[in-house]
Amino acid sequence: QRVHPEHVEHAVGAVALLPAELRDRQLAEFILQVATTRIVEFSAHCLACACWSAATLGSDCAPAAALLEAAGAHSEAKAHNLAVSDVPVLAWALAVARPPQAKKVLSAILDVAK
Repeated sequence: QRVHPEHVEHAVGAVALLPAELRDRQLAEFILQVATTRIVEFSAHCLACACWSAATLGSDCAPAAALLEAAGAHSEAKAHNLAVSDVPVLAWALAVARPPQAKKVLSAILDVAK
């Protein structure tokens, strides 16, 4: 049975919350790579949380940077589905990590808010 996308996002969040010294690098990279390949299945809420997790892991983690870029790209299209509580989570991630599409995503959020 296939793992629900929300559970994949929860696994990414767990990786981000673990102290680096307790993180199994191979397992963490696997979880981030799976999340990146399944990003199109994520809800707007899960995209915001995945961006937060990836930004928390930092740009020195290549799989996290790839996840942030993929999640950011899909967040623009799903901006209209973001809950009010998702907006600061996503905005923080974009402001901290500054992926290439950050301005476009933030503009899409502002357009929805108008």
